[in-house]
Formats: sequence, structure tokens, C-alpha cells
Amino acid sequence: MYGNIHQNNAQWRMARCFNFTSSELHKLLTKAKSGSGMSKTAETYIFDKLAETLTNGDCLNYTQADSKEIRWGHYWESEARFRYEDATGVSVETCGYIPYNDFFGGSPDGLVGEDGGIEIKCPYNSAVHVRYLMMTEPKDLQEFKPEYYAQIQGNLLTTGRQWFDFVAFDPRMKNEAQQLKVLRIPRDEEFIARCIEALEAAQEVRRKYESKLIEML
Repeated sequence: MYGNIHQNNAQWRMARCFNFTSSELHKLLTKAKSGSGMSKTAETYIFDKLAETLTNGDCLNYTQADSKEIRWGHYWESEARFRYEDATGVSVETCGYIPYNDFFGGSPDGLVGEDGGIEIKCPYNSAVHVRYLMMTEPKDLQEFKPEYYAQIQGNLLTTGRQWFDFVAFDPRMKNEAQQLKVLRIPRDEEFIARCIEALEAAQEVRRKYESKLIEML
């Protein structure tokens, strides 16, 4: 049984606090402009995690996003999950934060059977949903939304499962058949190996910074 803490509440935020997560894994995979070393995006993400540690999570009260796009996505997520179950005939088990190790984990939007899971996106911009409707292969998602591809592969790493369905939902599509898009994303072992390498490198840098901060006290 996986974690049963519901997503997007205080318990869930503290469960994943201090850790690198699947939803932001793409930040660690960005390349430095100089062609070597760690990118500014990755370094900034490491400092975000350091700040969470040094404030015991209190900084999250000031950095949690609350935009109309995020509120839209949260509002329609349950309906998207229901529509997915109805369309596929499977049951989805909701779960909370799932740790992979002591510095990385993920929060899948649902688990399916013994081998699968789902990642739900309800885009505020319907033009984005139309792009999702056009996707036919996993590489399409990787090219259009690499951050979501990384998130799914991170959740596959965390759960040890074999596939996740990328589920996009937009209730504004007049044709009901176009409201839901399901694209199966299998494990990408080569990509997952890159993720592990990036996570280990980031954790090493983070530990060095932590040691330096202690020395400066």
C-alpha cells in the first residue's frame, strides 16, 4: 500500500518537503549554457531545497503557486480521473507522496493495477489540449512537454511500475470524444538512468552546500 496522504494539503507538502520530486525533476536535467557543469536552473532548484531545510518548510508558505491555471487543473482532476476509469474500464487508486530514497520521490495522480499509473493534466489553455490530442507516440510528449515526460519517468522510477498513462482532459471540447486524451508512456530505462545520475549529482552538490553552511556558523 502506498502513501495515503492526499495531494495538495499540508501533510502532503511536508511529506515531500526537503526532497527532489518527480514534478520538478526536469530542472535537474537541464544543460548548462557553457556545455559543462550544472545549469543555473538545477542550481536554483538545489537552493530551493536548501531553503526548505533551513526553514523547516516554512518558506513554502510564501512560494506555493496559486494561479488560475493551477486552480483550474485541481478543480477538474477528479473528473478527469473518473472519465479515464469510465473510458478504460479500470480502477484508479489514489495515493500520496511515494519516496524512492531519502532525497527523491513522487506523487502520482493514480495507480492502476500492479504495473501502471496515471499522470493527469487539465490545461487551462485549450490550444494546449489540442496539441495533446495530436500526440500519437511517447516522443511527442517528450518533445512538446519534456517536463511532463520527466515527471512520468520519475514516477516510474519511484513506483517501480512499467507504464503510466498521460491523461489530458478539457471539458470545453464540444465533441465529448475529444475531451479526454490518453497516451501510454512506457518505462524509458535510458532516460531513467540519466535521471538517477542527475539526482545523485544534485544531492552531492546539496550536501557540499550544507557542509559549507555549517562551517560558516
